[in-house]
Amino acid sequence: MKRGISWLMVLCLLALTACTQTVEPTATPTATPTVAPTATPEPTPIPTPTPTQTPAPTLTPTPAPTPAPTPVPTPTQTPTPAPISTPTPTPISTPTPTLTPTPTPYNPDQYVPTVIVPDVVSAYVPAATARQFYVDAVNGSDSGDGSVSSPWRTLEHARAAVRPLIPSMKADIVVNLIGEFVLDAPLTLSTADGGSNGFDVVYRSADGQRAIVSGGTRVTGWSLYDASKNIWSAPVPAGTNSRNFFVNGVRADRAATAKAKVSYDSSRGACFTDASNIFPGFDQYGEGFSTTDRSYLSFAHPEDLELVFVWAWHNPRVPVSQIVDLGGRITFRTTELAESILIGQRSHAYGDDFNMYRSIYQIENAYELLDAPGEFYLDTHTNTLYYIPRSGENMTSADTVLGRLETLVSAVGGRVATIEHLRFDSLDFLYTEWNPAARPEGHIDIQAGFYKGDGKKVATTAGIRPTAALMFKYAHYISIVNCTVAHVGNCGVDFNTSSQNVTIAGCHVWDCACNGIMLGGHDDTVDFRPSKSSLDKVRSTDNAIIDNYVHNVGAIFYDSVGIVRGYAYNTIVAYNTVRDNPYTAFSIGWGWGHGGVDMNATTDQFPYGVFTGNAVICNYIANSPALLADGGSIYTLGRQQDMIIEGNYINGSTEQGIYLDNGSNGIVVRRNVLENVVRNFVVRGQANTVKANYISDAPYESALQPELGGVFDVNYANCSKSIRRSVIRSCGTRVAFDELAHPAG
Repeated sequence: MKRGISWLMVLCLLALTACTQTVEPTATPTATPTVAPTATPEPTPIPTPTPTQTPAPTLTPTPAPTPAPTPVPTPTQTPTPAPISTPTPTPISTPTPTLTPTPTPYNPDQYVPTVIVPDVVSAYVPAATARQFYVDAVNGSDSGDGSVSSPWRTLEHARAAVRPLIPSMKADIVVNLIGEFVLDAPLTLSTADGGSNGFDVVYRSADGQRAIVSGGTRVTGWSLYDASKNIWSAPVPAGTNSRNFFVNGVRADRAATAKAKVSYDSSRGACFTDASNIFPGFDQYGEGFSTTDRSYLSFAHPEDLELVFVWAWHNPRVPVSQIVDLGGRITFRTTELAESILIGQRSHAYGDDFNMYRSIYQIENAYELLDAPGEFYLDTHTNTLYYIPRSGENMTSADTVLGRLETLVSAVGGRVATIEHLRFDSLDFLYTEWNPAARPEGHIDIQAGFYKGDGKKVATTAGIRPTAALMFKYAHYISIVNCTVAHVGNCGVDFNTSSQNVTIAGCHVWDCACNGIMLGGHDDTVDFRPSKSSLDKVRSTDNAIIDNYVHNVGAIFYDSVGIVRGYAYNTIVAYNTVRDNPYTAFSIGWGWGHGGVDMNATTDQFPYGVFTGNAVICNYIANSPALLADGGSIYTLGRQQDMIIEGNYINGSTEQGIYLDNGSNGIVVRRNVLENVVRNFVVRGQANTVKANYISDAPYESALQPELGGVFDVNYANCSKSIRRSVIRSCGTRVAFDELAHPAG
């Protein structure tokens, strides 16, 4: 292969009316108009992570100005909350929608989304009956009672104190956070920490605050090390080995050579590098590459060097095992383990005739390569960090952070007892570390962040799932709303197997080394072919990824994706803005199972039916992919009965706009706008419908075979400019991110 709660998703059959920007919510009492799109500059990085300095996105669901925040009461203003005896409220109960759409007749002058999505990003306001506790990272004490006048200090203590109250919940339990929480270990939540009786345990920023949960280590003690090159140095704790370093909230780059030129072969759907611009006399040499630049022989620690490759949809990173002196030139070799995996990977991509070493992109990680502002080198032999400041950075006062923890929040249940009813609201999750390339085989990717290499020469075929800052599994009725996840060394948010009634909404996810948001398992046995008795327990269903701004992911691992949705049912991905990523923006589905022409049949590949009820609508995608090949702004895999891809605006891609790859069956692609792409469509499945899209003059490839069914009738010549404009106005995030660069209306 190559990649909400249910009451939030309501399906309406709409009569065709005049084109409108207003979306009528059905699960909230007040309709929320679409925010008029405006063009704004690319977002600036999150500044120094202190509660008073980190700006939060403005997450108002309407264009009205946000009211001034209400400060947290001082101990003299608000007494300690006392238990309130009130009748047990009845949890809200709404019917579970079915996302299988009712077809709407096509009118080229009018666009009305098939699936209407309500507002789900309004700020959480605790009910009067909610039990509220406070945690202050600076002024709190774990010997306090958790009241506003005597707050706790640590998240671990708050978790332990709340746990005994959960079984008898009669209202939400709200944990209000104040300040910056620098974790020593992930906040681990078990089935005993989720809500009960239909109520949530809520972790949120206190009113008027913006709390931070950090997994980083601050670096202090900077001094000028080499004045001629403006190199500064600082000590770090012994054993530190991080590839993620940030200065005033801006990611720094590891010291490296220049990047090779990248060219594209449209006939093969591939990208290749030409390294002659960075390696004099560059040439391949057996299972390695060579250069006439002999300076590498004098490097103090050549064993720290990392080879970075770019070809097709791959971005391997492997260690240097030796540099061989050939007299007039030298050659670089990697480890035997990495080489054995790479050989198999390159054959899978483009056959044995393709020499992977011709796709060297750059070499990283040596003090001798430290030569440009914004670059760093971490010497693990002397526990010293070196850095060249950018213009305007003062190292005596700069906030400098190395990633340390791999995960900030881990909430994992099981098949018997899932973890349920948690809400994370208006929190900033910052700074994590992940260093898979430090292994002997390096990091040899498969696709969408998944990678090979389990210490064996023949690596696992299915791939290893990357880690994330926020990790959930067997998790039901979980909401992450209005949060920021940024500056992380792995993925942002991951909901794995058995994610049910999950909502990810109004979040700003960016500057991730790997994927942005992941939802749905990818395991061929557990998620794709579960036993009949375990199907309801393991499948991911009834989820919503709505109104999120995801950008600049794949900061280190270029094969990463903005939003990845694996094996899932009844899951809607709508009104997101995803942009400026080196590879695919949306990767939807997994596996190459075809299932035959009869889309209602069950087969050995789909023993209990197919993945149904999914939709990808009204998203704005820009400049993705921007580097790697054989991907798409929207990329699909696998049989997904009647899945809708509709009303999306794609503006800019070095590859395909919409790419239905092998096994992508039963998908309906309609009323999308595609501009500035290399190809509009690649369609390689059965029984797909691609019709009534407004496309640019770029070519398209259709691999549809008449005997396999399906429709490919773009009709862009008959699609008026008015529908194009109405689609563009309707797509993208509807919440008012101050940083958001939205398409012009």
